[in-house]
Amino acid sequence: MINFKKEKLIKKHLGGNTPDWIIQKCIKMLNEFEDVALTIPVVMRPSFWFMRDNQTFYKPKGKNLNEVKKDLVNVAKDNPYGMVCPVIILEGEKEVRRVGESCHVDGDGNVDIDKWYNSIKDDEVVRGYDGA
Repeated sequence: MINFKKEKLIKKHLGGNTPDWIIQKCIKMLNEFEDVALTIPVVMRPSFWFMRDNQTFYKPKGKNLNEVKKDLVNVAKDNPYGMVCPVIILEGEKEVRRVGESCHVDGDGNVDIDKWYNSIKDDEVVRGYDGA
């Protein structure tokens, strides 16, 4: 089957005098690349963030969720008006949704990290976090 959009695109890039057999090989190659691309899974992952007092963002460190929580508590101590942000769920590099709620630091450097954790813990992408 000839895909006229692909043929037009190939002719545009190779020039109008390109022999048909080269165009057909290019179409076949494009089809093979599409088949391979369809078999590559896109992994969903959580992205954790803390908004500092000056509204810049900090990405907490940690190889697992408990380490991320500890880092967020430590960062909150130095940012009494900061905020633990809802978790952003990424598919590849694209944001697909947000999970949980934001938790503001109380002005004295304390944040209710358990409230934040309870709002995110049931999401399967968050539960599967391994720090990668």
